[in-house]
Amino acid sequence: MSSVPAPIYLPGSPLTSVNGKERDAAFCPCFVTACNLSVAWYSAFNASAGPGVKAFAPLVVTVTGFKGGEPEEVVGVRSVVDGALAAYAKEKDKKRASTKETDPLTCQTVANTIFPRSLWTPGVDRNALYSRYSAMLSRLKRRGSPRGLYFERLINYGRGPENGNQLENFIQAYKQNVRRRSAFQATICDPERDSTHQPLLGFPCLQQIALIPEGNTLSITGFYGTQYLFERAYGNYLGLCWLGHFLAHEMGLSLNRMTCIAAYAPFSAGTRERARQLANEVASLLINKSGAIQNA
Repeated sequence: MSSVPAPIYLPGSPLTSVNGKERDAAFCPCFVTACNLSVAWYSAFNASAGPGVKAFAPLVVTVTGFKGGEPEEVVGVRSVVDGALAAYAKEKDKKRASTKETDPLTCQTVANTIFPRSLWTPGVDRNALYSRYSAMLSRLKRRGSPRGLYFERLINYGRGPENGNQLENFIQAYKQNVRRRSAFQATICDPERDSTHQPLLGFPCLQQIALIPEGNTLSITGFYGTQYLFERAYGNYLGLCWLGHFLAHEMGLSLNRMTCIAAYAPFSAGTRERARQLANEVASLLINKSGAIQNA
């Protein structure tokens, strides 16, 4: 537990006055900074569940607490979010009268689309990670998006240096003493494959990542066009932290910051009542006996 101040949380105004009457605002900005990933997610999600909030535009969340490269989390929060996601998926299947149950999302399955942490062993040649992932790719696509996966685009973009492996290009550039900021940007979106006129596409929401090596530390930033706070954000934050840890380790640095920028983050948890129930359940895990937020 920590006595540090609560997260820096700067929401925009959720309501707009028109002719003396309040109406829902289409968008409002929200900025959150916290040491603890669980606290950061809760702060943004709880704000999104407030009256009149339709979406955050933008939503900027920064996590600064890491131990051994792993983001600080509050025990139990992930399980609570996973339980809510499973209940939501079951309810949607019931409404659709579907005979086949949808595999519910979990924070970890979302995070794995950005970085498959279970396939990486620190100290082992990273080419083993690339090979193991590539061998599993067809199966992963059947379970995920047939259009592609984030980690796939990062290590096999289809063209570019290092045979399209943008992560390997980062590592090699840094080891060759390249320090130009623009050298440490990777793209997921590909206009040739993704710029379509389809009304719904689904992939990719994550558009780009950027690194900032500074001294002996590394920070990572992910840019999303759209991000769903309930279904995806916790796993997105976790996956970006895992990816940052991998890159920092391979570059001989320490991860000190993860920032996730979403241009548009709509309220997406079903009903406000459901969202407030989840927020209250998570809050009960975050509050210590003194009434302060753990590891804020």
